[in-house]
Amino acid sequence: VEQTQVDAAAQTQTDTLAPDAPNAPGHTTAYNSPQTSQTATSPWKRNLTLVAMLIATCAIAVVAMGLGRFGVPPNEVARILVARALELTHLDAIASLRQTWTAEETTVVLNIRLPRVLLALVAGGGLAVSGAGLQALFRNPLVSPDIIGVSSGAAFGGVIAIALSLGSVAVLGGSFLFGVVAVLIVLLFGQVRAGSPVLMIILGGIVIASFFSALVSLV
Repeated sequence: VEQTQVDAAAQTQTDTLAPDAPNAPGHTTAYNSPQTSQTATSPWKRNLTLVAMLIATCAIAVVAMGLGRFGVPPNEVARILVARALELTHLDAIASLRQTWTAEETTVVLNIRLPRVLLALVAGGGLAVSGAGLQALFRNPLVSPDIIGVSSGAAFGGVIAIALSLGSVAVLGGSFLFGVVAVLIVLLFGQVRAGSPVLMIILGGIVIASFFSALVSLV
């Protein structure tokens, strides 16, 4: 009887102290760990990073529109762009800028350099989105359009259209079509059960890239 009472008291003491034990199974601490706090503040850091990158991109674009044989100061480039934006939104009657730039500077900035800068931003953004999308899809940071054969397939489609003198629209369409074909072939390689799907996709992409590169050289 005494032994039974001692065992019951020990079990009661264990049940009382177990929730307070830091390593007890199923135990949840009441305080926030540093990792949890860092995770909670990470969206703010990401937003600040995006805002900083957006500001830096706009600043670089303004500076780029002022560089060249016919130099335009960055402040004049900004004033030209703001004046043009006010004119397009019909707000020039409310808030107008005093013109300190010449007609030649307006022509160079708006008609020559602005389209080039916008095209560079669109092309660079498209490449960045395609690379990030492929990396997220295949869950591999090494994946890129070059590795899985998309670039070589698109190049082959464009070369075929150029060789047949089909025009610029056909060049774009052929590039897109053969890029999709390359992706589909690489995905078929990933269905092979001989190894890891990601590894087979990467190896298949290298093979497809080499194949389409050889076809481009042949054409």
